[in-house]
Amino acid sequence: MAEVDSIGGGAQGEQENRSCRGRRTGRSEDLFYKLLSYWPLYFVAFALAFSLAFLVNRYSNQIYKTSISLLINEEDVEAGGRS
Repeated sequence: MAEVDSIGGGAQGEQENRSCRGRRTGRSEDLFYKLLSYWPLYFVAFALAFSLAFLVNRYSNQIYKTSISLLINEEDVEAGGRS
């Protein structure tokens, strides 16, 4: 029996083989499915965040900063300007 365990047979080897054949073997997949189980919480958080952003943009005063500079050239009438 000890010889079979060292080759990879026995209960422990069969359990390892079953886990490798399973659908979710990687840690990243396990993390993904664990986080996916909290999807209602994510949905509520995103809905609240977008609602708050909409309300802030809708009811806040819009402040625009503008500036202008105007250059006026006065032409001499004798030098060929309009009469």
